[in-house]
Amino acid sequence: MPPVRVTISSIAQQMRLRDTYITRHKDKLPHTYQIASEHDETEVDFAIRKLWWARDYFVHQGEKPTRAQLLRKAGVRRGKSDIKIEDMIKMILNDFS
Repeated sequence: MPPVRVTISSIAQQMRLRDTYITRHKDKLPHTYQIASEHDETEVDFAIRKLWWARDYFVHQGEKPTRAQLLRKAGVRRGKSDIKIEDMIKMILNDFS
């Protein structure tokens, strides 16, 4: 199962609350808000986690992915280029060499 981005909104949805409930009612859920804020993922962090997930997939399949296959499986777009993401892609592809 592919990773799901951890955000305050996604946590609220898992709790069957409106997306903005936790941020609007910080006073009623202070611990929830604090923990959710500490674990809120940036787009870059989420992309890196998806790349690791895709890497594990290919390792378990015994396949050596191309760059395009890795990005497609991870669901990372080429336009979402960031130095951290590019470094991670290179590192993962080097693991398969």
